[in-house]
Formats: sequence, structure tokens, C-alpha cells
Amino acid sequence: MVRQTAAAVTVFAVALVVGALIGRSGNSADAAGTVTSAPTSTSTTVLRVVFAAENETVLGPVVIVADEPYLDGTQLVVPFEVENLAPTADAADVIAPLQFGNSLTIAPEDVDSVFLDQWLLHTSTDEIPGSTANPAARAARFEVGEEFDIASIESVTLPSYSLFIPMESEIALSVGSESATIAPGLTIRLLAVTEQANTIIQVEARSDRDFNLDSLRVSGAGPGWLSAVKEAEGRPRWNLTYDAETAPSPITALVEGSVWVTVDQSVEVVLPEAP
Repeated sequence: MVRQTAAAVTVFAVALVVGALIGRSGNSADAAGTVTSAPTSTSTTVLRVVFAAENETVLGPVVIVADEPYLDGTQLVVPFEVENLAPTADAADVIAPLQFGNSLTIAPEDVDSVFLDQWLLHTSTDEIPGSTANPAARAARFEVGEEFDIASIESVTLPSYSLFIPMESEIALSVGSESATIAPGLTIRLLAVTEQANTIIQVEARSDRDFNLDSLRVSGAGPGWLSAVKEAEGRPRWNLTYDAETAPSPITALVEGSVWVTVDQSVEVVLPEAP
């Protein structure tokens, strides 16, 4: 747009100069003759927007910049960096629940918002699955065995990826309806009810994939709930204490925090060109 505007201003200025010269000649008909305009052409080429690097892969709110693959023993390693495209200036801090009612505040620019947990290496003869260790990891590893030839690599893809999103949901559990879906592939399940002076209700968060569920908190919803304590062993289980000898029906609970939601979209990762 800037170049087109500048060109238009230049043409307009030239036209003014030509007009002034013709006017000074005293006879515009003799001086001007036939005026023709230069043919114009319109380019249909779509300019590619580059956010971080030429060999970037745009993936949801981020771009992946992969480095050159290398061998580490029997593993092929694909290093990469992740650049956030989403604005964070006005974003709220992320509150990560900890044990015993404590929490950790994480600035939005420090949050790993995309988890690239599953990778697929395509060679001239095989497809080899790979993975990253956790959302903060910046290398995908593939078990390729001995004598692997890097030159056999045809492409690397992500069969899917996961986004870290905040959530808050009130659910109802009961006998015969022991689980509730809180997000795609994520459920809260009723494990046990121990009825006593203060009834203990145990619930568990489960994921279809091996995602970290440490950023969730589950507590009782409504009156009568005394406490909600996460298991000390680190598993995503909570013991909810209800102030009665029997459990309420239904058992209402509040699930809040942040969860990983799977996006089932296959994306080819752009690799740097071999030197």
C-alpha cells in the first residue's frame, strides 16, 4: 500500500508539471498532441508474511522454528523454538494451583501455551513416532536405532497438538453417572464415597492422553462443603469433605484452572534446508 501510494503521488506530480509546460506553450492543441497513458499491470502474487524466520511453521497462536536434525546415539533429535504470536500485554496472569491451598502466579508471557507432545518422522521407508518430554521441552526425539541415515528424512509432521486454556466448570456426579466431561478428552470421575460424621468424596481428573493435570483445582460447589485437598502423592485426585453423614445427591463440584485441549490437525513442520 505504501509503495502504490507513493507511485500515485509521483504520477500526479509529473502530470502537473506536464500540464504547466503545455500551458506555457500558448497553444495546448499544438503542444500537447496525443497523450497516452502507460499500461498498468496488477500482480497476483501473494506476499508471504514471516513472523520469526523463513523456515517457520505457523501453528495456532505460535510459530515453530525447527533447527537442523541430528543424531544422538540411537535417537534422532529435532531441536526447535516456539515464538508466541498472541499479544500478552493485556492478558491476565495464570494462577497454577499448588498443594494445601497455595498457588503460583505465572506471567502470561512465560506460559507455555502449546504442547507439541506427538511427532511423526517420515522417511523413504518408514514412519517413526516421536515426542517431546513436556510443554517446556524444545526438542523432539525419535528412536531410530543404529545406522540411521539423516538423508532418508522426507518430512516431519505433528499429527496433533494441544492448547493450554483456562477453564471453569460446575459438574454433577452421582451413582450411575460417575464421570463428567470438562473439556475434549478430559473428565472428572467419582472414585469413592466414604459416609461418616463428615463424608469424604474422592474424585479424579483423567485425560485421554498423558497430559499434565497439575493446573486444575476441584472443590465442592454449594453449601455444606468443608474442604478440598489434593493427594500428597501428586496424582490428580482430590478428597472433598462434606458436612453430613451422607453425601449430597447429586454431588456438585467446581473444576477450575487450566487444561490442555487437543487440536486434531496434522501439520508439516518446515525443516531448514540442508547446507
